[in-house]
Amino acid sequence: MSAATEPVEIQGQSDFNFSSFVLACVRSAISHPFKKRDNHPVEYGVLPQKSPIIKLIQLVYTAMDTLTLNVPPTVGLTDEQFYQLCVANEQWRLELTADGELIIMPPTGGESGISNADLTTDLTLWNRQTRLGKVFDSSTEFRLPNNAKRCPNVSWVILQRWEALSPEQRRRFPPLCPDFVIELRSESDSLKDLRAKMLEYRDNGARLGWLIDPQTPLVEIYRPTVDVEQINFSIDEPPTLSGEDVLPGFVLDLTVILNP
Repeated sequence: MSAATEPVEIQGQSDFNFSSFVLACVRSAISHPFKKRDNHPVEYGVLPQKSPIIKLIQLVYTAMDTLTLNVPPTVGLTDEQFYQLCVANEQWRLELTADGELIIMPPTGGESGISNADLTTDLTLWNRQTRLGKVFDSSTEFRLPNNAKRCPNVSWVILQRWEALSPEQRRRFPPLCPDFVIELRSESDSLKDLRAKMLEYRDNGARLGWLIDPQTPLVEIYRPTVDVEQINFSIDEPPTLSGEDVLPGFVLDLTVILNP
């Protein structure tokens, strides 16, 4: 779903137009006074229930569909404002494209949640043995070199690059593209959009990327400077993927991942 101009309905409200709504939505979320939670170093915003951003999220949750909003240049959504927007609404998955589009993603369904957890677990177990880097789940937002803010389903950063970041950079959105990324397509995901994200990761420095689509089913492997490798398979006989020289010794058996 994109930032269309067609009227939509939110909790019984018809004739609702996104083009006139987005400015109030973003301003409400980033301008509300912040207050600190007890014993927490980060400031959180508390939004009123009638805030436009609340109505927007209600729509996303009801439709279980990804929503993209074109943020007007007049909003001036800076890195700091986007960070505060995410912190104030940590229960929601938000991304910001390099072109300034605000993407609001619905919660993950049960089967996708299990598969994501299995992917993260398998990579974490390998990483605990090798200690070559750091593993991140889908709650981690990265600020890519093109200034897009993305949160891959699973990602990994080699230890030297992670240790080169300052404590402040580690605490907030790490300003780098992961060395390795996985995107697992859920029912609400557009394959076209996921492919664009994978190319973005590759163009911003990812050395290996896997796009796993249980629906088609297929796997696409993204590597720098070479064409995308596409593997079509039967859901009963999924392939085994190798971490190659990026994740030496890591092997992923998709049988468990695709049969949650």
